[in-house]
Amino acid sequence: MKKRSDIEEKYKWNLDDYYKDNQWDKELSALTKSLSTFEKYNGKLKDKVTILQCLKEEDEFSKRLEKLYVYASLRRDENLADNSSQIMCNKVMTLSSQASMATSFIVAQLNKLDNSFIDDIINDENFVNYKRYFEQLKKAKAHILSEEQEKLLAGMSIFSREFKSTFSAFTNADLQFDNILDSNDKSYPLNESISSIYTSSNDRTLRENAFKTLNGTYGKYNNLLSNNYLASVKKDCYLARCRNFKSALEKTLFDNEIDIKVYKTLLKNVDANLPIIYKYFTKKAKLLNLKKFASFDVYAPVGNNKAKFTYNSAIVTIKKALNYLGDEYLSLIDRAVNERWIDVYPNQNKRSGAFSWGAYGCKPVVLTNFIGDYNSVSTLIHELGHAMHTYYSNMNNHYRNADYSIFCAEVASTVNEIFLARYLINKEKDVETKRFYINNLIKDFQSTVYRQTMFSEFEDWAHKMIEQNQDISANILNEKYFALVRKFFGNSKIIKEMQYEWSRIPHFYTAYYVYQYSTGFIAATAIVDNILNNRKNAVDNYIKFLKSGSSKPPVELLKIAGADLTKQETYDKAFAFLNNLISEL
Repeated sequence: MKKRSDIEEKYKWNLDDYYKDNQWDKELSALTKSLSTFEKYNGKLKDKVTILQCLKEEDEFSKRLEKLYVYASLRRDENLADNSSQIMCNKVMTLSSQASMATSFIVAQLNKLDNSFIDDIINDENFVNYKRYFEQLKKAKAHILSEEQEKLLAGMSIFSREFKSTFSAFTNADLQFDNILDSNDKSYPLNESISSIYTSSNDRTLRENAFKTLNGTYGKYNNLLSNNYLASVKKDCYLARCRNFKSALEKTLFDNEIDIKVYKTLLKNVDANLPIIYKYFTKKAKLLNLKKFASFDVYAPVGNNKAKFTYNSAIVTIKKALNYLGDEYLSLIDRAVNERWIDVYPNQNKRSGAFSWGAYGCKPVVLTNFIGDYNSVSTLIHELGHAMHTYYSNMNNHYRNADYSIFCAEVASTVNEIFLARYLINKEKDVETKRFYINNLIKDFQSTVYRQTMFSEFEDWAHKMIEQNQDISANILNEKYFALVRKFFGNSKIIKEMQYEWSRIPHFYTAYYVYQYSTGFIAATAIVDNILNNRKNAVDNYIKFLKSGSSKPPVELLKIAGADLTKQETYDKAFAFLNNLISEL
């Protein structure tokens, strides 16, 4: 693999928007010194002028802190072996914790304001950028604590994230896997970053061995990983109780402004539509000439795809696939390439996988590890969806209202992926290649809607067990997860190592995150359906959604885009979409 210095500059992201030379260190020092700025407001948040001044200063501080953190993280991800960038991350995380403690009095003191005064602020034009903030503050009154209690909870942030950090450090640095064999007894090295190559191989023996070794290796550390995860769950439940919520689920949904009916409707619909995915597994087994479908066949390719893409040809394909979204959107794709928003190729010690990120006031960036296959193109168009959403949100909203909710975060990326798949399916003449693209889209539906819902059922059960003071251990976690795997795979063959798969999932360390992948995919199918069928103002409404940031509750924003997750027809359309794909396959 190439060293980073061997990669051409045009294929590396340009972070000059952030800092040059030693500006980062100077900014960190200056921002640390400015922490004392907030002391002058303590005890004085009683009149509009002082309140507005304080909020503006808090915004400015937060923007600068965010920029420091994003830059340090991006530099770290370029080269995970670079200790200096890890030290930068640690420094800014410490400052972040200090800032949380230094400003914790703000929300506690504002919470003491009379509702009539808060209503007056909400209707004051001077507070137009803070209207949503005060609306949410008013709703959250029962969950905001005293100043001292808020300060104590803010101080916990410096170590409450460590369960996730411990998991990441163990799995990325310490965990080692045995080599695996294919059907010809050829040996292959295995790790998480390259595991998908083997789990999606045409060689069934290699697929089975990859699944067994991946999950089985985690199983060797079952007690360690279960203790770490359960400690994280206990932390979630404790913080929910501290804030006067009945459960961690209630707290998370309240924080994200999601009605519990939406969550329950998702689970109900996925359960009701399990027969569709069972049907797919049966048909896929026939296409692969298998006597019985197995859990390790889930990512097996169907059809054949030998297409190879250069980075430039991938961009051309992406623009053609997204042609529906209009000239402005396509021009932003050009900007992303020409202004070097994208870090394209793998290099030694670069972070695996892909993501998009960006600080307010700076251009969004994309990290990917492009190797020229279909998955590389699909990943790139996915992350560009995030980047465009971030760009539109930041450019069209005040800082307070720019950061879109996690609930909306996977919609734009999935819309892009569906457009890419439909474009390639429609233009392809070769039957086996067409079948490959169709199957890939079905696989995305299965792994996003069904799999992530299964994950959410597992984490919801784990949190409820803790909240009800029930006994729970590594064995109980394994048994519950294995039962869910059986439920979601129907009559398929399930290898015993699947019981440990839960311990591989990093998103479990962010409570009730995963279900939002499912709702995001379902919403995306509705949006694409509206656009492809030329429904009135479908494209304009979608772009309006991208520009809306967090200016409204997320479910309301998705309604603007034509995806109403409070209506049964949205779910019915999504599963009809899947059914049609299976027929098309």
